[in-house]
Amino acid sequence: MNTLQNSGEVFDESDEEMDEEAKARQKEFEKNRKQHYSKEAAFAMKKARELLQKDEEEEEEDDDEEEGGMDIDAEPNGLQLDARPNGSS
Repeated sequence: MNTLQNSGEVFDESDEEMDEEAKARQKEFEKNRKQHYSKEAAFAMKKARELLQKDEEEEEEDDDEEEGGMDIDAEPNGLQLDARPNGSS
């Protein structure tokens, strides 16, 4: 039994010392804990896959831009500059 005298020790009653109600609570707790951490792990894996996919897509976009080269006459909004001086047709 866990008392004030041994409160520094880890609480670990054997199955023989636990009554049926305590065993059921412990079993339910362990089941819930396992479900909780399983859900967290699944969520973390899903997020990791999403981030990896996003990174890969960004890398592909960067590669596409590098392959196409930059048009030095292009405006940032994608419009072409007129290379003719003002007033000439």
